[in-house]
This record gives sequence, structure tokens and C-alpha cells, in this order.
Amino acid sequence: MAYVTQSEVESFTGYTYTDFKAAGVAMTSNQWATFISSLISGVEGAIHRFCRVPTFAVATYTEYHDGRGHSGDRIWAGQRGGQLYTEYDRTIFPREQPVTAVTSVSEDTGYPGPIVWTVRTARSTLIQGDYQVVVDGSLTGIRFHNNIPRKGQGNIKIEYTAGNATTSDVIVDIKLIELEFVRNYLAQKKRDQEAQAARREPTRDAAEMIKELHPDILSKDIKARLAGYQRLRTGSRMWK
Repeated sequence: MAYVTQSEVESFTGYTYTDFKAAGVAMTSNQWATFISSLISGVEGAIHRFCRVPTFAVATYTEYHDGRGHSGDRIWAGQRGGQLYTEYDRTIFPREQPVTAVTSVSEDTGYPGPIVWTVRTARSTLIQGDYQVVVDGSLTGIRFHNNIPRKGQGNIKIEYTAGNATTSDVIVDIKLIELEFVRNYLAQKKRDQEAQAARREPTRDAAEMIKELHPDILSKDIKARLAGYQRLRTGSRMWK
């Protein structure tokens, strides 16, 4: 999903195809449209990489998580016995947040033989189920109360959707940040083009435009605004 359009870029920045050149002559409207499309894609890619997210919009994901088994034992009359599942053992957090819907949760029950994905059922008003989708603020998790997955690697498959609605505060803010990012890019290109003209050097084509990570483009202000949207990395396989 593109957060901004060509018309929004033109309205926000004040630039249009007559402001830039290709092969030494003014761009055509078609060349400009192609260039702006590529620029929007490149800037959005830079924003996603900086924030360590695939997208801020709603998207569909399939993830594989490790089953944790049980990490404790029950103690009866001074003797150890029975399995004790902690909340950490029971709960799995999808990597992309906010989650909008959990489509299915499956466990590989075929180990050590061929892979067999067994669909687990969600708790509802009609059935007890195996797990419940729990929401705490903006964080969504999947908590097992029955058929808690065994310890294993990649033996839990979660299919879900996550992201922010187009009218959400997050998307609106990211959109404004992207427009400023693009404006910085075009302003730097315009300065570069005018400097080349003053030196009577050949004007670079759009394909040779400067990099998005130029410090005057990905500015300190933009970095500071994006910092609040960066996804933190931890040592756990929950967030990788």
C-alpha cells in the first residue's frame, strides 16, 4: 500500500514535472509520473527499514513460532510431580502489531514423523476451545488453556492480519512524515540540478537521482519522528 499519491506530493511540495529534467530537457508528465511512483516506493522502503517493519498498513501474515513446553514442575507434599505451565509457556505474541484478526492457529503434531498441522480451536461462547485471543492495550496475544503446544522449533503456525486502518492516527502521521521526506528529496534534487546548471555540467537524469539516506533528506527531525514507530528487537524468537 502506498501511503501517499502523486497529487498529494505535488500539492504538499509544490513541485511538478516542469521543475525537473531528464536527458537535459524538461520531464514529460509521463516521465514525472513514473519517477514519482519510484520515489514514493523508495521512500516508503526507507521508512520501513528504519522502523524495522514490513508495513504500517493492514496486511496478512503467516508466522511460525517455537512451542515452549512446560518450564516448571508442581510440588506436592515436598515432592515434585506433574507439569507446570507458566504464562510464558502458554502465551504467544504475533510479531506484527496491532493484530486485527487471528485467522487460524495450528500445531505440528506429527513430530518426529512427517509434518501434520493440527488446527487448534479458539474459545467462544459455544466451545471451550484450545486458546483465547487476549488483548492488552495495543498488544494482542494467543493464550493456550488446552492442548498447550509441546516444546519444539517452528511447530506453531499462526495466520493473522495486522496493521493500522487508513484513517488511523498512525497512518496519518506516517503519511505526513513521508510527504516531508519526499519534499526534502525533491528540494535536494532541485538544488543539485541548479548547481549543475550553474557549473554548466550535464543534468543528471531521474534515474541518477540522489540517495534517500542523504542527511539532508532523511533529516534528524524525520528520524526523531520515526523513532517512536521503531519496532524493538529482543533475544526472543517472539520478535525476530
